[in-house]
Amino acid sequence: KLNVPLVACLGSEADGIRDALLRRLDSPTEDVGVKVALLRLLKASTTKQQGLCNAFLTPPEKLLDPLTSLLATPSSSEMGQKLTLAIVELVDAMWTEKYTTATAYLKNKGDFWNALADPLINEKPGEMSDAVAGHTFRILAHQVFSSDAKPEATLQEVMDKLCSSTENTMCLWSKHIMNSLESVASSSSSVRELLLPSWRDFLVVLVARAKSWLTTEQKISLASDVLSGLVYQLDGATVDETTTNLLAHIYLAMVKHCGKQLVATKDCFQQLRKLLLLMQEAVMETPTHCHLMILGATLRMVTHTEPGEVSQDEVVVLLDPVLGLVQQHGRLAGSTNRSVTSGSTLNIATALLHQVLLRCDKEMAEAHLNCSPVIPALLHATHIYMQVGHSSIQIYVNLLAKVEE
Repeated sequence: KLNVPLVACLGSEADGIRDALLRRLDSPTEDVGVKVALLRLLKASTTKQQGLCNAFLTPPEKLLDPLTSLLATPSSSEMGQKLTLAIVELVDAMWTEKYTTATAYLKNKGDFWNALADPLINEKPGEMSDAVAGHTFRILAHQVFSSDAKPEATLQEVMDKLCSSTENTMCLWSKHIMNSLESVASSSSSVRELLLPSWRDFLVVLVARAKSWLTTEQKISLASDVLSGLVYQLDGATVDETTTNLLAHIYLAMVKHCGKQLVATKDCFQQLRKLLLLMQEAVMETPTHCHLMILGATLRMVTHTEPGEVSQDEVVVLLDPVLGLVQQHGRLAGSTNRSVTSGSTLNIATALLHQVLLRCDKEMAEAHLNCSPVIPALLHATHIYMQVGHSSIQIYVNLLAKVEE
């Protein structure tokens, strides 16, 4: 990083140099490597040399129109793929760094959105670069978020195609990402580091801001894929903390905004039971933040059912793993390894246990509690957290009182 603005080093020739470089970018005969180098320079300047980037965006059409044309005519050659990646990296950086001159110009530019999203819609996942797909999903997430429930007509058209239940593009991408996470191929690294985080941003924004774009069947399929991905991550020899947190974040968002639709699916609580059992086994390898999100999502799912005999058969399968998790986090209270438990984690786990017990008949609840050392574990946690004045201690005391009744 230079200590002076790079654009200032160009002096009085700055405009002429900029125009010459833009002509080379727009020239069909220019070497692709030169175009890639220029775009990478501009991408780096978005955070380190903002003056240079703004110079190329004055006016915006001189840079952004050629970029749109290049996106609309992609090449399958190696250099052509590098050029496409350099373009979406630059555009993504402009949205991330809030270059409103660029984003305001592009948001109403229909040919830009069509050129950007066309590969996602018309190519099968795996045929296009995962890195390009990652940047594309993140750009779409930025714009859907800023548009709220009233996207521009040009973006609306593209999103309608992308979320079409007929083509099922969203579900195909979901399965591609989850399958890639299970792959040992080198390509899966770009999925973990770029495509999955971008997919998380896109899905969270989609279910929160534009719920009508996805059908109930699509939401159920996407949530099931994420749940299967979480099971796979926790069932491995080692837990990938970043990947597991991203998947847990997606699942929590989907349960928060689509929980009533998800809870009606067959065997959803059986899948959650399997996940909670794996959490017990990997409690020391799974960060507490991940526990919080998964337990929070499960609690939301349970509260979407009504206490009583109707929901008993569905929810009762969670009783054993939830008892085990409350016992574990109760015993771990005061542990020097604070990364695997916290008062908040035990708080949510205990609230979940309470809700599950409300959905069991009295005899079943008493039988499970009598066979489990969960009460001594909660008493231990109560003693530990009372000493530090943890605000969530009241829920432990309340649950103990209910059990004693």
